[in-house]
Amino acid sequence: MRKPILLVALALSINAKASTFNINKISAQNITVLKDSVPENAIGAKPSVIPLKKFRLAFSGGPSFLMSKTNNNVPEDFRQYVKELKSGSHFSVDGGYFWREDIGLGLKYSSFYSKNSMANVYVEDAYGQQRYGSMADNINTQFVGAVFYNRAQSKSAKITWLANIALGYISYKDEGRLVDPIKITGSNIGASLDFGADFKLSNSLYLGLQAGYMLGVLKKLKYTTSAGQQTLKLDKDNYESMNRIDLSGGIRWVW
Repeated sequence: MRKPILLVALALSINAKASTFNINKISAQNITVLKDSVPENAIGAKPSVIPLKKFRLAFSGGPSFLMSKTNNNVPEDFRQYVKELKSGSHFSVDGGYFWREDIGLGLKYSSFYSKNSMANVYVEDAYGQQRYGSMADNINTQFVGAVFYNRAQSKSAKITWLANIALGYISYKDEGRLVDPIKITGSNIGASLDFGADFKLSNSLYLGLQAGYMLGVLKKLKYTTSAGQQTLKLDKDNYESMNRIDLSGGIRWVW
């Protein structure tokens, strides 16, 4: 802790021809400069860099867009349905500890939702009979993993720029219907990249904006129907991509 600085100078008179100066008519010989005192030209000066807090917790949400191409085997009547299914929304939370001003580690969780439905469709069973009904998809993918942060502070100390990369586990679930209920599930290793900025609202509260990219691919799927379960290994040309773009905003707490 710095020792207090006693300000005894109420008026300053400078004699240009003299080699000494007087402070409030007190001889300079009677003034002792404390060892820990701040130089005169630094009094009232603001520090160039305000230290960043070591802990950060972020809540984000916004629109998401799946980037995979529509399979050529999808009939023309259903291509618009699939296109609409590629747009959805996401929610994420991540928290990290920064042992250095610019580097930190933490955990990230993200969940993506998308749904669509269509009436008046039919399926043909193994006996050649047609059954009519509706089609629906309720897709949810979840990601959890370890995240590595890199950050930098603006000169004004009002904006913190962040980039992070996460590696972990991604799962896929579609609670759908094709006349009859059907559930499709899968999982694999996943990753994510985020770039954003935190805008200071107070010493511990920030408003964050960021863009992210989630990566994942499914090589096998499990189908569950009223008839039972079946696991299908996909050909390389038919892997199910979960790659998507996330645009989000949210609140960040630091301490």
